[in-house]
Amino acid sequence: VHGDDDYLYIMVEAIMSHGAQYMAKTKEKGKLEEVEKWKKISADIAMYFTLKKKELIADVIAGIPLECRSLMWNSVGSFRDRKRFPSFYNDLCRLEIPNPTLEDKIMKDVKRTISRFPKEGEEKVAFQKKQTNVLKALAFRFPDIGYVQGMAVIVCFALEYLEEEDAFWLVLTLFEEYEMKAMFTQNLPGLREAFYVHSGLLKSEVPKLYSHFKKIGCDPTLYSANWFLTIFSIYWPFDLVTRIWDFYLFGMDDIVHRSAIVFLKQSQTTLLGMSLEDTVMYLQNPLQKLKVVKLDSEIHQ
Repeated sequence: VHGDDDYLYIMVEAIMSHGAQYMAKTKEKGKLEEVEKWKKISADIAMYFTLKKKELIADVIAGIPLECRSLMWNSVGSFRDRKRFPSFYNDLCRLEIPNPTLEDKIMKDVKRTISRFPKEGEEKVAFQKKQTNVLKALAFRFPDIGYVQGMAVIVCFALEYLEEEDAFWLVLTLFEEYEMKAMFTQNLPGLREAFYVHSGLLKSEVPKLYSHFKKIGCDPTLYSANWFLTIFSIYWPFDLVTRIWDFYLFGMDDIVHRSAIVFLKQSQTTLLGMSLEDTVMYLQNPLQKLKVVKLDSEIHQ
C-alpha cells in the first residue's frame, strides 16, 4: 500500500514518462515531416529555382537537415544534362590522360588536400581514388583548363557529402551554371573580378580597414584567392563552410563576398594593429579566429 506521497510520486513519474514519450514521438514526427519536405523540394528543384526561389532561400536559411544535405546537393547536379547522358562520367573515367605532367599535378594536389579532410587507412585510399577520378574526368571535360590548384579542394568538399559520380556532376554544374569555370581558365578572369568586387565592398562596408590595408600595402590578391577559388573550403571551420555552400548552391549568389566582408568586420579591431606580414598570415589561416555562431547568424541577414 502506498501513502499519499508515494501515490503522487508514481503519478508524476507516469505523467513525465508519458510526456517524454509524447515529446519524442512529436519530435520524430516533425523530423519525418521535415525530411519529406526536403525530398519534395529536391524532386522538383528546377521549379523551385525558377518559381519559388524566395521560399527556397528561406528554407535553406532555416537549415537543411544533415540527413537531407546529400539529397539536396545531388539535386543541383542532377536536374540538367545528367539524365540525358547517364554514362558520361563513366566514359570520361575510362580515358587515359595523355599528358603525364597534368596527371602529376593532380596526384600532387590530391595528396596535399587530404590533410584538410582527415582519413585513415583504407578509407583514405578510397577517398583519394574517388577524388583523383573526379579530377581526371573534369580535366577531360574542360581541356582548356585541365587542372588548376584549388579544384582538388572543391572536389574534396563535395565528396564529403556525395558519392563519386554525384560529386562530379555537382562540380560540373558549379563550373558551367555558377560560372566558377572562369575562376580557373587562363588569366583567371573570374578570380580577378572577385578581387575587384571584394575591394569595392571592403571600401564601402569597412572603410577604416580598407584605408589601413591601403596604407600597409595589403591587396586582396595577397589573402583572398583561396577564399574565392574554393568557397572557403581550405581553412574555415567545416560546419560553417557547409552552411556557406548551402547558401551558395541554393540561390544566395553573393554569399561568398558577404561572408568575406562579415569576417573582416568581425576581425577589424585586431587587423588594424597588424603589419602586412601578420595580416596576411592571419587572413590566410583564420580557422581558430572565426566566431562561428556570430558569423553564421550575420552572413544571411
